[in-house]
Amino acid sequence: MAIYHCTTKPITRSTGRSSVAAAAYRSGSELVDQRTGVVHDYTRRSGVVSAEIVMPDGGTADRSQLWNAAEAAEKRKDSRTAREWIVALPAEVGEVGRKELAHDFAQVIADRYGVAVDVAIHRPDQEGDQRNHHAHLLTTTRQVSRGENGIEFGKKTALELGDKDRAKAGIEGRSAHDIEQLRECWADLTNRALEREGRVERIDHRSLVDQGIDREATTHLGPVATDMERRGKASDRGDGNRQIATNNSGREQLTAQIIDLAAERDRRRPVGQDQSSTEIRSDIEQYKRKHGPLPFMRVADVADKLDSVIGARRRLDALEHQRTSTLHGRDQAENEIARWKEQNPMRARMATIGLGKSSYLSKRQELIEGANVWLDAAKPEIEKAKQSYAQIRADGIKHVEAKYHPQREWVANAEKRLMERDRAERLQASRDLQQDIEKQGPSRDQDLYRSR
Repeated sequence: MAIYHCTTKPITRSTGRSSVAAAAYRSGSELVDQRTGVVHDYTRRSGVVSAEIVMPDGGTADRSQLWNAAEAAEKRKDSRTAREWIVALPAEVGEVGRKELAHDFAQVIADRYGVAVDVAIHRPDQEGDQRNHHAHLLTTTRQVSRGENGIEFGKKTALELGDKDRAKAGIEGRSAHDIEQLRECWADLTNRALEREGRVERIDHRSLVDQGIDREATTHLGPVATDMERRGKASDRGDGNRQIATNNSGREQLTAQIIDLAAERDRRRPVGQDQSSTEIRSDIEQYKRKHGPLPFMRVADVADKLDSVIGARRRLDALEHQRTSTLHGRDQAENEIARWKEQNPMRARMATIGLGKSSYLSKRQELIEGANVWLDAAKPEIEKAKQSYAQIRADGIKHVEAKYHPQREWVANAEKRLMERDRAERLQASRDLQQDIEKQGPSRDQDLYRSR
């Protein structure tokens, strides 16, 4: 499933780091740090899918010039020369989609803060989780622009200013709030990419507590712990995550038991035997308000609202739409060929016996052949999508039936009792009326006889 990971940290000289070295390592290239004279050669590094620079004006820049200029712009020994963002790219999205996603996020950062962003996309390590596609986005800490002498660096961005400096500059909020906004932006961009792919998975930038999820969060292992775990050696972080997994499993089982007990208690709560039909009807209305409309809707309608069913339906609709479009294009090409032959009978006969080729006919014939190839290949794919949708929907209906069975059963029993009570009350009312008529009947006859 798609996971959320979006972290950021500065590249600072106080920790002995260099933005030139960081850019060389992440892009798998060779760069010379002109400030120190050190050559950083990572050309043999594997796993780099692509590395490109995004500028605020939508263009690009030379990597060596950019990061050496970034180093030259800083004079202090403890300066921040770059900021790195690390994001997890969803395995559910193809390679092209992942690249577009990373570049969209880079352009957002570049536009918002006026910085240059060096985007390096990395594939999963061979020995690690093969879903671990990720990107490193290295940003300048100062605004950049293009001048006569190349890239020029301006003032520090709002993201790099302390709270007091932000207040002096008239910038509202804190840097931490800016970072949280960008984390939310990453979640939105990723979810849009997943939706474009017809996927039902979604990610959330909020903590589990803020999402209302009763589960402990695992800890990011990091390179050291990951290497230890791969070599079969337990790490403290790995042990911690294994304990958290055990705790979460126990918590899920306990929560399920609590929910089942509550549902069973509701199901067994009887409707009062001495209640009137009005009171029973009021009880049913209150019960439905308490549990919401979903348990009492048509089961299939509720199942159709499940993310898994929606995703399967979208995938099927997309294939069927493409099939319809392909059939329409093929039919149009065939009609155009027929009209052309009617208008050009001599050229058509020559083309038939191979004496002359028509580019007009060739293009449409290629279109028809391409359409037939696609339709033949898509036929089993569409059938598979239909079967998948039918199965996922059937599973969804079973899930809804099982989930809301206690509430539906309680209402069914209550409505059955209501019908019985209504019948009993009508019968009693009829008896009371008959008794009144019998009591009043003789006196009426006598009065009528006297009037005669």
